[in-house]
Amino acid sequence: MLAEIARACNAILMCFTESHLRQDIKDGEIKISGFQQFRGDRLAGRKKGGVIVYVRDDWSRHTKMLVAGSDGETEYVVLYIERLKTIIITVYRAPGCSQQSFLNFNDCITEEIRRLGPPEPTIIINGDFNLPIIKWDTMTIYGGTAVDRLHSTTLVNLANEFLLKQLINEPTRGENILDLVFTNNEELVNTIDIEDTILSDHKLVIVETMLGDIGTGNNIRKLESFAALNFFHSKVDWNAVNKEIANINWNSELENKSINMMVEYILTKLQDICTALIPQKIKRRQKTIPRDRRILMKKRTRLVKKLKTKTRNNHRSLKNKIKTIENKLAESHKNELKTEERRAVDAIKNNPKYFYSYARSKSEIRSSVGPISWQGRQITDPKEIADALDEQYNSVYSKPLCNTTIYQPSQNREGPQLEDIEFNREDIEQAIASINAYSAAGPDMVPAILLKKCSHTLFTPLYILWRTSLDAGQVPRVLKHSLVTPIFKGGDKAAAKNYRPVGKTSHIIKIFERILVKRIVDFMKRNELYNKGQHGFRQGRSCLSQLLQHRTDILGYLEK
Repeated sequence: MLAEIARACNAILMCFTESHLRQDIKDGEIKISGFQQFRGDRLAGRKKGGVIVYVRDDWSRHTKMLVAGSDGETEYVVLYIERLKTIIITVYRAPGCSQQSFLNFNDCITEEIRRLGPPEPTIIINGDFNLPIIKWDTMTIYGGTAVDRLHSTTLVNLANEFLLKQLINEPTRGENILDLVFTNNEELVNTIDIEDTILSDHKLVIVETMLGDIGTGNNIRKLESFAALNFFHSKVDWNAVNKEIANINWNSELENKSINMMVEYILTKLQDICTALIPQKIKRRQKTIPRDRRILMKKRTRLVKKLKTKTRNNHRSLKNKIKTIENKLAESHKNELKTEERRAVDAIKNNPKYFYSYARSKSEIRSSVGPISWQGRQITDPKEIADALDEQYNSVYSKPLCNTTIYQPSQNREGPQLEDIEFNREDIEQAIASINAYSAAGPDMVPAILLKKCSHTLFTPLYILWRTSLDAGQVPRVLKHSLVTPIFKGGDKAAAKNYRPVGKTSHIIKIFERILVKRIVDFMKRNELYNKGQHGFRQGRSCLSQLLQHRTDILGYLEK
């Protein structure tokens, strides 16, 4: 529902206070399509509280979180949009907040603003301050407790120091102005609307600004090579693809080519064939709003406009109509979620990829790596995080003990030796068959389903490639590349050492790895070269088999 309101308003930022989020609520559960979220959860102290800011994708690429804080009474998130030199601060100050809590927040954001240096950035501060004792047209303070008066004075001083103007002059909860918006660039703001909503006991504050796009949020990057093709389309003619591959005289085409040139030629030919015969992927479109909800939202917009022009006598009737429409919108969303879930469950057998795509969309967002604490500072820039993780992984990497790159069998060793590895069509096709058709492609973007559907026609180029590679003792450079994804293991999310690197390599090299493993293991078994006590890395053996063997040995010794 929030996503559709955001689209109707063409929202750039959505800032929420009293989010009530906890660490066990994952990002995926509260994801809004087309937006990146920045959370400031209440981690200790009183329950509930918290803030969250959603930034539209085209803006989030240029946005970094400077700091987020929570002491159980005041929560805040400080974001900086570098391209616009704009700092955005969202804060929640709980009622009855202790004296020091809000003063600490004030010191923190003052330091962050000053740290950016001249020229002074555009500042936008928003949130629920729970300070109704300030009369903003005169900047005077009346009534309240001693602590509330101190915090009100602090807030007014902050506004004066950075030349901020408070823009909200209508009640946002009951008869009180609790939700505030400050900026040092008043020309940035076109209009401000305060609307009733069933989503909260506070009113919805909508600020229309002069800020334009930093690029189009809905643009999909231009896909290239295999990634632009829909290999799972029902109209793919695999017979035609196999015929084109079989028509190439691979023996003559690959003759006298280096190992790297072989790979380049094979990939280029496959790409040309697939581009001609495989349908293009349809660009992802933004999910359309159903007709019934579009009608309801238009009615709501008309009623909101009418509410501003009608006399106070008609306000109650119009507000009730708006709430009725919002209840219908909420009910429509609930029914849609149930329908989507039922469709995903029904697809488990026939189309498991659809089910797992749906499940992943509800899981934790995988891109949320960091912020990372590195060399005494906190970094949020994706490039800096990648560099820090790279340095961390290099620091624990075990370097080879020698510089030998080609294995040379020992001439002095007695017993059988593995001097060469023979493989054939059956080995290659078995290795391809063991790959999951739905597994993601590696850096070369060759999809697994292409190899599986064309295994009998791709045998010749793959055999020539790997036979040449084995004889020369070389592996093609492009197939050594790996896409490394950091996976959070547990513990402190800010520690680089708590992210495990997982590499995604080409399916083409995985095929040869399977062939080599099979031949080496067969050789070891046939010649009884395995230690009988080895249970690791052996088929049919595991930790369980090792423990059972150990227990059997102990019982045998006890019997003796």
